[in-house]
Amino acid sequence: MAKLRHSSFDCSPGCSVEAAISLIDGKWKCVILWHLFNEGTLRFNEIRKRVPSITQRMLTNQLRELEQDGIVHREV
Repeated sequence: MAKLRHSSFDCSPGCSVEAAISLIDGKWKCVILWHLFNEGTLRFNEIRKRVPSITQRMLTNQLRELEQDGIVHREV
């Protein structure tokens, strides 16, 4: 089993880890991404069915943020 040493990571303010975490920060983005990575392309209502406790407004906002950050791609 590999052991991680903290001295080998540079997590100073503004580092790439901090930048990545800020992109997927929030209660729902990780859940949405998990479903997309596991199941592939999903329509809006398919995501709502898989995450029933999220409101339509929150899902819309989270997907828009993920799209603006270049993490997901939306096709009409």
